[in-house]
Amino acid sequence: MSNPKRSWKLQEFVAHSANVTCLAMGPASGRVMVTGGEDKKVNMWAVGKPNVILSLSGHTSTVECVQFNNSEELVCAGSQSGSLKIWDLEAAKIVRTLTGHKANIKCLDFHPYGEFVASGSLDTTVRLWDVRRKGCIVSYKGHTNAINHLKFSPDGRWVISAGEDGMVKLWDLNAGKLLADFILHAGPVNCVEFHPREFLVATGSSDRTVKFWDLETFGLVSSTDVEASAVRTICFHPDGSCLFSGGLDSLRVYAWEPSCCYDAQTLGWGKVAGMAFSTNQLIGASFQSTNVSVWVANMLDLEEIISRSAMQPPFEKIDVKEKEPVKHVESVLDKKQSPQRKSFNTRPKTSSTKPKPSKDSQVLPDAVVQKINDPNINYEAVFNPLSALSRSPKLNKKNVQPFAVPNEDPQSSGQVDSSIKPLEKLPPPVKQSAPMVVPVQLPPKQPVSYMPINRHQALIEPSQQTYVVTNAEASNAPSTYYPQQLPSNDYPIQYQHQPRVSQPIRKQSAQQGPALIKEMDNLNLDNFSQVEESSKLMKNEEDNTLSILERNHTSLCQILQARLQNLMLISRLWTDGDIKAAVETAGSMADQSVFVDLMNVLAFKQSLWNLDLCGVVLPLIKKLFSSNYECYIQTASSSLKLILSNFSQLIKSTLSTPPGALGVDLSREERYNKCDKCYKQLLLIKNVVSERTTTSGRIGVICRELTIALRIIDM
Repeated sequence: MSNPKRSWKLQEFVAHSANVTCLAMGPASGRVMVTGGEDKKVNMWAVGKPNVILSLSGHTSTVECVQFNNSEELVCAGSQSGSLKIWDLEAAKIVRTLTGHKANIKCLDFHPYGEFVASGSLDTTVRLWDVRRKGCIVSYKGHTNAINHLKFSPDGRWVISAGEDGMVKLWDLNAGKLLADFILHAGPVNCVEFHPREFLVATGSSDRTVKFWDLETFGLVSSTDVEASAVRTICFHPDGSCLFSGGLDSLRVYAWEPSCCYDAQTLGWGKVAGMAFSTNQLIGASFQSTNVSVWVANMLDLEEIISRSAMQPPFEKIDVKEKEPVKHVESVLDKKQSPQRKSFNTRPKTSSTKPKPSKDSQVLPDAVVQKINDPNINYEAVFNPLSALSRSPKLNKKNVQPFAVPNEDPQSSGQVDSSIKPLEKLPPPVKQSAPMVVPVQLPPKQPVSYMPINRHQALIEPSQQTYVVTNAEASNAPSTYYPQQLPSNDYPIQYQHQPRVSQPIRKQSAQQGPALIKEMDNLNLDNFSQVEESSKLMKNEEDNTLSILERNHTSLCQILQARLQNLMLISRLWTDGDIKAAVETAGSMADQSVFVDLMNVLAFKQSLWNLDLCGVVLPLIKKLFSSNYECYIQTASSSLKLILSNFSQLIKSTLSTPPGALGVDLSREERYNKCDKCYKQLLLIKNVVSERTTTSGRIGVICRELTIALRIIDM
């Protein structure tokens, strides 16, 4: 019996009329999803169903982030203009509109039990909102770049924020101040998640690691090994036994004490944007352009995997004789990772002030007891209500069934599109009478008339192909079985891969071959050829294909060789410590990819940046913004954001007081000239970026974000 599939694509559908920008999974059930897009709408979906449940409108700009509350009764969405809107899903109407942010809202979260919402923005602030009073309670400042993610603690006392600046900050809501800083990540932090029970928090970053932090000592517990791509989203198992980490086409299951990877899977979900755990299945969703894809990963064997990992120590041997025999293997998923760590205290139970009645007052008189025991009185008929209101049942997680594993799903590996069916699974044409099938030994060289399918099928040796030739009854079949002309990418009729020996062929009548074909209507004989002629054509096509591949291979090798030499030159300058010369050399090369590679490295080396380097980098960044490659513009955007976050205030303050006003100061004059050079380049970049804000797709989104970020340099 074959093993059940571990992951598969559940569905893919068009979610918005414009590009999808964000999505969120329902935290309670994992069976609902909400999406936001550039069409300024918020759509709600049932996972596994292609039709939209609700389409919520009200925003006047692109929706940047969406989030359910814990009971999945409310949805909050933040827009590019900096406003928040909260919808009641049952009434399908807006209940609150909150304004105050000066730039895009990047992330949201609902308080676990209070009517509060937290939001993080591109303006580098975290705001706490009172939904009832329609206002901002407090604004937390401390990040130097956009807030990527934030989360309330399970007890509702803290909120933690993760930023593009690589910092994670823990805020105390009662004191209204910063409680702790976590600064060991080497890149932007994309996601953060509290442990559901313990004083533990996990953070996932673009440095491709997940780090676990103790919230009692505010120290690092452990860090995972470097993954193949940036960590995009994380979530704990509902019982807190492990952590799921989603990256580019990958899913990993981690423990933290000690740090180890329980499991790793390769999926085809691309840049996963949200995950939820439901009925032993992990449901992940991603978006690309206007489409949303939903994937399911089976976690039925997770307990066995964790048990096996726990029973196999990696470093030392254990003497079994010195250990007591195991009497009972407890479920690993029911254990805590660290019983010594303090647990979150959830919302305290409310106690009634009404005095409890004494035991004496609860004793009933004998007459009342005798009356209650009277068999002639039907108490059910007396106390049963005459009418009752029918209420819509709430979703019961116990009754939720897991998604069924598909029998045949070529997309489980993430490589084949479900709309493309293999040749052997095409439905056979309907015939009026089934012809007799007789196994016959084929002659070694029998000329068979056949039709080439496309370039790839034409390269197959004709002797290795089988084409079914029907008898005279086939002439009664509809003409669609023999189209007049097949496109080059169409499949043949009844094309079958079969072995050469003992092949079943149809019993042929006296009239067959070309004589039978000529009697058929709507048939183009030019599509048919003999084996000898097709062999020559196939040989010519094969030679042409090989020559094309060889020519492209030579040119590609030359390009890669030149790029390698350029990178070796940059590496020597970098090793010598001359970073400025390395950047200037990379910028002077004709291959922009070398400069892009260097900038991606410098993005993780913020300590190497200074005004001299900014003056060299900014003109080269301006050229990248004119490129049509999205990855180039993304790199230029990251570098520009880094410069703005670290040097914008220095540039503005230096230019506001010219050096001549305070006497002769050579170092100040030099710094003023550098700042003036950077400021002029920033203005030029601002003009280039503003011209591309109307571009569709991801490039337009990046340029619109930068237009807002560049407002900081306005004097």
